[in-house]
Amino acid sequence: MKRLRLAVLVFWIFSAMMVLVACATIPNEKDFLMPPDLKIVAPDPSLPSEVRGLSGKWGGRWTDPTARTGWVDALLVVEAVEKDKATMVYIHGDTITAKRNWSRSIIPISERDNYIIFEIGRIKFNYNIKKDVIMGSIKTMTITMHRVP
Repeated sequence: MKRLRLAVLVFWIFSAMMVLVACATIPNEKDFLMPPDLKIVAPDPSLPSEVRGLSGKWGGRWTDPTARTGWVDALLVVEAVEKDKATMVYIHGDTITAKRNWSRSIIPISERDNYIIFEIGRIKFNYNIKKDVIMGSIKTMTITMHRVP
């Protein structure tokens, strides 16, 4: 019985360490194919602070609890933001089906209940204004993005 308890304890400690390592990792720009003309424009000071807060560089790691393929790093650069739209560059690392790449889009944004909601292709994102974090999802995959210096 003591061995079983010890084995369970070791398993949970190891699992917790793996989760912490995965969550603490912020992607590094050198691991991505970056657009050569990437430029973040300071938001107009007359915009609401909630909208201005979206501006900047965000990074995170896609996870999928149903897959055995590991993680995919991604960056989201909000180059320019206006009251109802933003110019964003979505950059991802290598995946099983696609090589690292980037795409730039002008995306409609809307504010609802302390969130700014937007979509890039089929990916749904929401910026939690109070927590200053961007959450994304597509099918069974999720990502939590934090500010990247």
